[in-house]
Amino acid sequence: MQGLLQKAAGFAATVTGVNVFDYVAVFESYDILTPPMTPNPIDVQNQQDALEQLGLYRMRYMKVRDSIQYALDNPSEFAQFDSSALTAKLNEINDFLNKLKDAASSCFADLTKCQFPTFLVNPVVALPQRLAADVQTAIAAAQNSMTQAKQAEAACKTHSDRVIQISQTIQVGPGAKALADEAAIQAADAAAAATQAQSAAAAAIASGAAYPAAASYVAAATASGQAASAASNQAQSLIPEIHRKGYSPYLEGAQHDLVGPIKRCRAYLEDRGGH
Repeated sequence: MQGLLQKAAGFAATVTGVNVFDYVAVFESYDILTPPMTPNPIDVQNQQDALEQLGLYRMRYMKVRDSIQYALDNPSEFAQFDSSALTAKLNEINDFLNKLKDAASSCFADLTKCQFPTFLVNPVVALPQRLAADVQTAIAAAQNSMTQAKQAEAACKTHSDRVIQISQTIQVGPGAKALADEAAIQAADAAAAATQAQSAAAAAIASGAAYPAAASYVAAATASGQAASAASNQAQSLIPEIHRKGYSPYLEGAQHDLVGPIKRCRAYLEDRGGH
């Protein structure tokens, strides 16, 4: 520390002779510098106008796009319409919005590239008619009934398929009675599910038959009711043969047990007739 203080105290005396360097400075006005190019006022104004117009176009076409998207996402709220045509229009508008974004980005980065778009698409689109609230409620009810009919149909076919499987595998002998009893239960469940499917189909017809927009729901529910009824009938038709195979030993035994009493009864009647 002491050495540092001594060096600092004697520093001024060392700046002499060969240790002295001259510095010369020449000062000039900033006017001698070449100033940067200032934007053309016309280009500046054009950039502002172009960006504003591009923004207005974007808001306008976004509204059209959102309206189309809502109709496609909620078809039950509208009268029947061609979804493929709306989808094509939606793709056209999305493509335009992408080009609009590219034009705005290019204009913002370089004001000399600002141009008003010449790639506009027709913003007019024929949106489907929106249904009244009570009609929407009726259509929703028909759709719900269709779902119930399909679920009941699936349950009915599951029970019916099991009856079919039993009918194809059951043989007279041990275990046959248990299979016959199971088949009877499955057939009863199939019949109950078929009744549910038919009731749901009737509800769909009652709710949506008057509205074309619900036609597909009504048709699907009706088809499910018919399919469930057919599956149940098939299962029921197999039960007698399944029951015969499952209960055959018991029926034969019962018939054998009745032979003796019948013979005795007949002999008794003959004896009385003889007297």
